[in-house]
Amino acid sequence: WRVREELFWLKRCLRERLYRAFPEKEAAVMSALLLGDKSDLDSELKDLYRRSGILHILSISSLHITIIGMSVYKMLRKLGMPICPAAVVGSVLLLLYGAMTGFSVSACRAIGMYLIRMLAEAVGRTYDMLTALGVMAALMVIDNPYYLRSSGFLLSFGSVLGLGVVYPALTPKLPDNTPCPAS
Repeated sequence: WRVREELFWLKRCLRERLYRAFPEKEAAVMSALLLGDKSDLDSELKDLYRRSGILHILSISSLHITIIGMSVYKMLRKLGMPICPAAVVGSVLLLLYGAMTGFSVSACRAIGMYLIRMLAEAVGRTYDMLTALGVMAALMVIDNPYYLRSSGFLLSFGSVLGLGVVYPALTPKLPDNTPCPAS
Protein backbone atom coordinates (compact mmCIF):
# COMPACT_ATOMS: atom_id res chain seq x y z
CA TRP A 1 0.00 0.00 0.00
CA ARG A 2 1.56 3.25 -1.17
CA VAL A 3 0.44 5.42 1.77
CA ARG A 4 1.73 2.92 4.33
CA GLU A 5 5.07 2.76 2.50
CA GLU A 6 5.35 6.57 2.49
CA LEU A 7 4.53 6.68 6.20
CA PHE A 8 7.26 4.10 6.84
CA TRP A 9 9.81 6.28 5.02
CA LEU A 10 8.59 9.41 6.83
CA LYS A 11 8.97 7.66 10.19
CA ARG A 12 12.44 6.51 9.23
CA CYS A 13 13.42 10.04 8.12
CA LEU A 14 12.08 11.58 11.34
CA ARG A 15 13.90 8.96 13.38
CA GLU A 16 17.19 9.75 11.61
CA ARG A 17 16.68 13.45 12.34
CA LEU A 18 16.13 12.71 16.01
CA TYR A 19 19.40 10.76 16.10
CA ARG A 20 21.21 13.67 14.49
CA ALA A 21 19.71 16.21 16.91
CA PHE A 22 20.10 14.28 20.21
CA PRO A 23 22.63 12.01 21.85
CA GLU A 24 21.86 8.31 21.30
CA LYS A 25 20.02 7.58 24.59
CA GLU A 26 17.90 10.73 24.35
CA ALA A 27 17.16 10.08 20.68
CA ALA A 28 15.90 6.60 21.57
CA VAL A 29 13.54 8.10 24.18
CA MET A 30 12.33 10.79 21.77
CA SER A 31 11.77 8.17 19.09
CA ALA A 32 9.61 6.19 21.54
CA LEU A 33 7.71 9.30 22.63
CA LEU A 34 7.03 10.76 19.20
CA LEU A 35 7.12 7.82 16.80
CA GLY A 36 6.16 4.85 18.95
CA ASP A 37 9.47 3.15 18.15
CA LYS A 38 10.90 1.54 21.28
CA SER A 39 13.34 -0.74 19.45
CA ASP A 40 16.45 1.23 20.44
CA LEU A 41 15.65 1.70 24.12
CA ASP A 42 18.20 -0.23 26.13
CA SER A 43 16.93 -2.70 28.69
CA GLU A 44 18.42 -0.74 31.61
CA LEU A 45 16.49 2.39 30.65
CA LYS A 46 13.25 0.44 30.17
CA ASP A 47 13.78 -1.20 33.56
CA LEU A 48 14.41 2.20 35.18
CA TYR A 49 11.16 3.58 33.73
CA ARG A 50 9.31 0.41 34.78
CA ARG A 51 10.63 0.50 38.38
CA SER A 52 9.76 4.20 38.63
CA GLY A 53 6.24 3.44 37.49
CA ILE A 54 6.43 5.74 34.46
CA LEU A 55 6.92 3.30 31.58
CA HIS A 56 3.56 4.45 30.18
CA ILE A 57 5.18 7.82 29.37
CA LEU A 58 6.89 6.15 26.43
CA SER A 59 3.54 5.32 24.78
CA ILE A 60 1.72 7.28 22.14
CA SER A 61 -1.15 8.58 24.23
CA SER A 62 -4.22 10.73 24.02
CA LEU A 63 -2.13 13.73 25.00
CA HIS A 64 -0.11 13.40 21.79
CA ILE A 65 -3.25 12.83 19.75
CA THR A 66 -5.14 15.74 21.29
CA ILE A 67 -2.26 18.18 20.92
CA ILE A 68 -1.74 17.30 17.25
CA GLY A 69 -5.38 17.05 16.20
CA MET A 70 -6.82 19.98 18.11
CA SER A 71 -3.87 22.24 17.28
CA VAL A 72 -4.32 21.61 13.56
CA TYR A 73 -8.10 21.98 13.79
CA LYS A 74 -8.00 25.22 15.80
CA MET A 75 -5.25 26.70 13.63
CA LEU A 76 -7.24 26.00 10.47
CA ARG A 77 -10.38 27.48 12.06
CA LYS A 78 -8.45 30.65 13.03
CA LEU A 79 -7.22 30.90 9.44
CA GLY A 80 -10.85 30.98 8.36
CA MET A 81 -11.39 27.42 7.19
CA PRO A 82 -14.97 26.17 7.72
CA ILE A 83 -15.63 23.55 10.40
CA CYS A 84 -16.06 20.50 8.15
CA PRO A 85 -12.89 20.88 6.05
CA ALA A 86 -10.83 21.75 9.17
CA ALA A 87 -12.24 18.67 10.94
CA VAL A 88 -11.46 16.47 7.93
CA VAL A 89 -7.88 17.75 7.63
CA GLY A 90 -7.20 17.21 11.35
CA SER A 91 -8.83 13.77 11.25
CA VAL A 92 -6.87 12.60 8.20
CA LEU A 93 -3.65 13.86 9.77
CA LEU A 94 -4.35 11.90 12.97
CA LEU A 95 -5.26 8.75 11.06
CA LEU A 96 -1.96 8.99 9.19
CA TYR A 97 -0.08 9.61 12.45
CA GLY A 98 -1.81 6.62 14.02
CA ALA A 99 -0.88 4.44 11.05
CA MET A 100 2.73 5.67 11.21
CA THR A 101 3.05 4.93 14.93
CA GLY A 102 1.35 1.53 14.80
CA PHE A 103 -2.16 2.22 16.16
CA SER A 104 -1.53 1.20 19.75
CA VAL A 105 -4.62 0.61 21.90
CA SER A 106 -4.39 4.05 23.52
CA ALA A 107 -3.77 5.76 20.18
CA CYS A 108 -6.70 3.93 18.60
CA ARG A 109 -8.97 4.99 21.48
CA ALA A 110 -7.79 8.59 21.36
CA ILE A 111 -8.05 8.90 17.58
CA GLY A 112 -11.51 7.37 17.63
CA MET A 113 -12.64 9.77 20.35
CA TYR A 114 -11.16 12.67 18.37
CA LEU A 115 -13.07 11.55 15.26
CA ILE A 116 -16.29 11.45 17.28
CA ARG A 117 -15.54 14.95 18.59
CA MET A 118 -14.96 16.24 15.07
CA LEU A 119 -18.17 14.59 13.88
CA ALA A 120 -20.04 16.38 16.68
CA GLU A 121 -18.43 19.70 15.67
CA ALA A 122 -19.32 19.15 12.02
CA VAL A 123 -22.99 18.41 12.67
CA GLY A 124 -23.37 21.09 15.36
CA ARG A 125 -23.84 18.76 18.33
CA THR A 126 -22.14 18.79 21.70
CA TYR A 127 -19.39 16.30 22.47
CA ASP A 128 -19.78 13.97 25.44
CA MET A 129 -16.52 12.32 26.47
CA LEU A 130 -18.16 9.38 28.26
CA THR A 131 -20.37 8.57 25.27
CA ALA A 132 -17.37 8.72 22.94
CA LEU A 133 -15.43 6.49 25.33
CA GLY A 134 -18.27 3.96 25.39
CA VAL A 135 -18.59 3.95 21.61
CA MET A 136 -14.87 3.39 21.16
CA ALA A 137 -14.80 0.62 23.79
CA ALA A 138 -17.69 -1.14 22.06
CA LEU A 139 -16.14 -0.82 18.59
CA MET A 140 -12.74 -2.02 19.72
CA VAL A 141 -14.15 -5.00 21.65
CA ILE A 142 -16.37 -5.95 18.71
CA ASP A 143 -13.26 -5.89 16.53
CA ASN A 144 -11.16 -7.85 19.05
CA PRO A 145 -12.88 -9.34 22.14
CA TYR A 146 -9.48 -10.23 23.62
CA TYR A 147 -8.98 -6.53 24.38
CA LEU A 148 -11.04 -7.18 27.51
CA ARG A 149 -8.02 -9.11 28.84
CA SER A 150 -5.47 -6.53 27.72
CA SER A 151 -3.98 -4.39 30.48
CA GLY A 152 -3.24 -1.63 27.95
CA PHE A 153 -6.91 -1.51 26.94
CA LEU A 154 -8.16 -1.59 30.53
CA LEU A 155 -5.71 1.08 31.72
CA SER A 156 -6.33 3.35 28.72
CA PHE A 157 -10.10 3.23 29.05
CA GLY A 158 -9.98 3.20 32.85
CA SER A 159 -7.91 6.38 33.03
CA VAL A 160 -10.24 8.27 30.71
CA LEU A 161 -13.26 6.89 32.57
CA GLY A 162 -11.68 8.19 35.78
CA LEU A 163 -11.25 11.62 34.22
CA GLY A 164 -14.84 11.62 33.01
CA VAL A 165 -16.45 10.42 36.25
CA VAL A 166 -14.20 11.31 39.18
CA TYR A 167 -12.85 14.69 38.08
CA PRO A 168 -16.28 16.37 37.64
CA ALA A 169 -17.29 15.14 41.09
CA LEU A 170 -14.19 16.74 42.63
CA THR A 171 -14.43 20.15 40.97
CA PRO A 172 -16.47 22.76 42.81
CA LYS A 173 -19.44 24.14 40.93
CA LEU A 174 -20.05 27.89 40.94
CA PRO A 175 -23.53 29.30 40.36
CA ASP A 176 -23.90 30.58 36.79
CA ASN A 177 -24.27 34.26 37.75
CA THR A 178 -21.53 34.38 40.37
CA PRO A 179 -18.28 35.97 39.22
CA CYS A 180 -15.07 34.11 39.95
CA PRO A 181 -13.20 35.42 43.01
CA ALA A 182 -10.27 37.71 42.24
CA SER A 183 -6.83 36.19 42.65
